[in-house]
Amino acid sequence: MGLVSTRAQAQTRSAPWRRRALAGSIDKLLVAGPVVPNLRRAVTHARAGEPSIGKLYPGARVLVPAWTVAREQLGSPGLRAMGLRIVDPRTGDRPQLWRSATRALVPQLTDALRTRMMPAAPPRPDEERRDREIAQIKERHADDAQARDRALMEYFERNRVATDYRRLALAALVPSLLAWQLRRRLGATVVVVAGDGAGRADHKP
Repeated sequence: MGLVSTRAQAQTRSAPWRRRALAGSIDKLLVAGPVVPNLRRAVTHARAGEPSIGKLYPGARVLVPAWTVAREQLGSPGLRAMGLRIVDPRTGDRPQLWRSATRALVPQLTDALRTRMMPAAPPRPDEERRDREIAQIKERHADDAQARDRALMEYFERNRVATDYRRLALAALVPSLLAWQLRRRLGATVVVVAGDGAGRADHKP
C-alpha cells in the first residue's frame, strides 16, 4: 500500500508552470487557426443577437468535448511537444475514459439546463402601436400636464413587462451548483511530466 501511495504521489507532481503554459499556448494556437478568419462573421452574428458559434461551426458541440477527451486520454499536440501528460492524481495513471467523457460534457449539460430554466423571453412590443397610443394620450391631455403625466404613468404600468427574478436567480445558481458537484465527484486532473516519477510512465490501457 505504501509503495502504491508513493508511486501515485511521485507521478502526480504538477509539471512546471512554464511548460504547462507553453503547452496550452500551442494548443490554443492550433485551435484558434480555423477561428481567426471568421472573426468578422462572428462579430456580425453577435451584434445581430445570433448564436455565432452554432452558425459558424455546427460541429462545435461535438468537437469541443471530443477534443477535451482526446487531450486527457491521448495527449494534445501541445502536451506532447512539451513532454507532458494528464493523470488522475489519485492513481497517477491516465484518467478513466468515462470520467474524461463526463467531465467534457459538464459545460453542455449545465448550459442545456440553464436554457431550460430561463424564463421565456417577453414578446417584442409593437413600437408603432406604442408610439401611436402615447401620441393619442398626449393629444387628449394637451392642455393638462398633470392629467397627461398620470395617463402616461398608467399606460406604462399597464404595459410593463414583468421579470421573473426568482426564476432568473435559480437559472444562474442551480446549473453552477450542479457543475461544481459533478466536477467534485469526478475529481480533478493534473498535468505532469511524462516519465517523471517512480512508476511506469506510459498510459495504462
